[in-house]
Amino acid sequence: MEALIIAVSKEFSVSDYAFLLSYGRKLNSNFNVGASTKVIHRSFGSFAKAWGFGLDASMYYTKQNLSFGLMARDITTTFNAYKFSFSEEEKAVLQQTGNSIPVSSVEYNLPKLIGSVAYKLKLSEKISMLSEFDLEFSGNGTAASLLGTDKFNMDPRIGLEFGYNKMIFLRLGSNNFQRPLKDDNSGSREFSFYPTAGIGLAFKKVGIDYALSNIGSTGVGLYSHFISGHLNF
Repeated sequence: MEALIIAVSKEFSVSDYAFLLSYGRKLNSNFNVGASTKVIHRSFGSFAKAWGFGLDASMYYTKQNLSFGLMARDITTTFNAYKFSFSEEEKAVLQQTGNSIPVSSVEYNLPKLIGSVAYKLKLSEKISMLSEFDLEFSGNGTAASLLGTDKFNMDPRIGLEFGYNKMIFLRLGSNNFQRPLKDDNSGSREFSFYPTAGIGLAFKKVGIDYALSNIGSTGVGLYSHFISGHLNF
């Protein structure tokens, strides 16, 4: 007897929600320090959800138009505790395809160190331009890493921001530089990155930002929307 296995295929969205409580202090006219606690909620369609917690800290030095920053992300090793929920049909497909049915799991995000340098240029009385270069150091290296090894990774990022009257901001950038394997099974690798664009609005103590990552799905994976808001007090 020949068994016919039919897999159920459907689209679903992946979303992340984060609540951050941050504190910053100016030590002098040039040097600032700060820290953030974050609570994270992740949703993978209807079949997986997770809650997590983490801690970040940073220092920032500025001298005239030039700025330097150093950030320690996920200092405590941020964790996300997952809980899975499958329909009977989905469970049957997992069993028929030889997969186990997960109930729960924990994901750990190891600490990372991010260094940055930025330069701000005033183009006119109301228009400014900010250019920035970041380099993230982590122990999450892969064979596809642009800079690093299988155990160590350096992830570069570049960005450019145009500001108008300190209220409206237009942003462009690139990140997630990789050397993934080509789809032709030749074993050779190609260059890949995520182009990004965004806009920001600021009014007194309130701000909102939007960004679109991997525009046109030119890099590995699909595009992502990022929306954030902040309140200073």
